[in-house]
Amino acid sequence: MITRTNLIREFSRYALKDAIDNGVAVSVLPGVFAHAECARTFETRVAALGVWLPQTCVVSGLAALSLLGLTDETIARFCVVAPRHAHVRGPDWVRVARTGAVRTREVRQGVMCAARERAVIDAWVESDPAQRTSVVLEAMRRCNLRGSAVLRELARLPRVKGRRELVALLNEASDGIESFLEHRARRTVLNTPDFHCLKRQVEITAMGRTYKVDTLHEASKTIIEFDGAKVHGTRDRKKLDSARDAALATLGYITVRIGYDDVMTRPAWCREVIRRVIAARSGGPILL
Repeated sequence: MITRTNLIREFSRYALKDAIDNGVAVSVLPGVFAHAECARTFETRVAALGVWLPQTCVVSGLAALSLLGLTDETIARFCVVAPRHAHVRGPDWVRVARTGAVRTREVRQGVMCAARERAVIDAWVESDPAQRTSVVLEAMRRCNLRGSAVLRELARLPRVKGRRELVALLNEASDGIESFLEHRARRTVLNTPDFHCLKRQVEITAMGRTYKVDTLHEASKTIIEFDGAKVHGTRDRKKLDSARDAALATLGYITVRIGYDDVMTRPAWCREVIRRVIAARSGGPILL
């Protein structure tokens, strides 16, 4: 990765032209060149932005979450936040949002990134509507970011696409929702009045370890876990889940595990199973 000025200084204007004409060197950003074989990689584009971006601009959105280790999404475009007066224009893989200066920033791989609260908001805006809930909740879970902190940052931005839906999601996150499956289950499985007494993200210590459970019916000591295949589908994770369930059982807790496909395709069945387990352990009638 090298700028046009440095290339000409190191070699010559003619050598640079020859490299470009032969397809050896390509322009990654205005005035910034890279070898053709690696010009389109995420790492090369990050390095190019580190050279090209003015100090008043930051990388945000999905690209910032990737640099911060908060998403596994494949990054096709980079969101750059610039002051309103800035004259910044890049190729089609750079989307410039002129929404004013970002208050807090942090450096990753030589690039100035927006603070996590702002990066999450911009990632919501640029993500596919079918994926953005999962992207936001996963990023917040990984860095233990509170919904209230993102809501405060959101209040500072005058225009955000999908603001109402994002506010609702952040309020759910503040109430203990940490994953897309939990979000979905809350809206389609645990959405009846008889489940309002459930507690979320409760810590329980058993056999010397503290576990955080997704959802708890305290009176019957029934734990409800919503297991996504991505996280809970590996052999090692299944072993950990079994050990955890056994440890919690020593205190009288039973764990009901509901999978992704069941939540997505038969929420009424999930609801009935949970009701029947709670009723059986409570010695009362099944609530309908």
